[in-house]
Amino acid sequence: MERVLLMNNQEGDDLIVSFAIEDTEPEETKSLILLRTPKYESVFEDHERGVSVSYDEQPDSEADEDLLIRICIVQNMVTVVSKYHRYE
Repeated sequence: MERVLLMNNQEGDDLIVSFAIEDTEPEETKSLILLRTPKYESVFEDHERGVSVSYDEQPDSEADEDLLIRICIVQNMVTVVSKYHRYE
């Protein structure tokens, strides 16, 4: 389980939820970003539509394909499950 230092939400053409996550190095952070682009989803095939998940330590080969499966919130813990990863 990793500690989230900050959460930010942005709404416009894109819907973005970003988390600043505490790194093992002091004064450093990693980013977990959930992104949906409803304005442009019509150009994607069905299996490409949805919320994309990106993480600083994620391999580039997964970056365009990692889609959100579910989010679970229990008290003060958020679990994000994507096609390739689980973040807590």
